[in-house]
Amino acid sequence: MLILFLAALRLPKEHFVGSIAWMYLVCGLSMVSVFIGLGVVSTAEIALSTAATVPAVAGQWLGTRVRHRIPEAPFRRLVLLMMVIAGLNLLRRGLLS
Repeated sequence: MLILFLAALRLPKEHFVGSIAWMYLVCGLSMVSVFIGLGVVSTAEIALSTAATVPAVAGQWLGTRVRHRIPEAPFRRLVLLMMVIAGLNLLRRGLLS
């Protein structure tokens, strides 16, 4: 829902992406802290998650390069299209399960 809210604000694409990145960082770190505190996560899972940051950072680097090549209006349309696709997928999964 927060992504829909940010899209509705019509932020410049760099602010939009930055806001989402901060949101995921804060929520992710909070969630990991709680999981570790509750003992829900094992040391092996923490190591695997840490190793998974390498491809994640590579994907972020690639995404940044691609994003800089997309003008503002097509970027906005692409974001809305991806939200529609995600919504349709949720409907499909809900109706077919």
